[in-house]
Amino acid sequence: MESVVSLLNGHSVNDVIVGGRFVVRDGGLIGVNEGGELIEKLYDVIPEVYGKLSNMA
Repeated sequence: MESVVSLLNGHSVNDVIVGGRFVVRDGGLIGVNEGGELIEKLYDVIPEVYGKLSNMA
């Protein structure tokens, strides 16, 4: 799995399923209120996720 994460980026993803529901389909974001609370939460955790991914390399 580490090799996949290291070699791919967001443009490599076509579909993402979370909790049995598509949130990305054919490369486009669906079913998410972009102006809502979710985006704010994502921005809060991005530095932590980036740090963890950087440590994997």
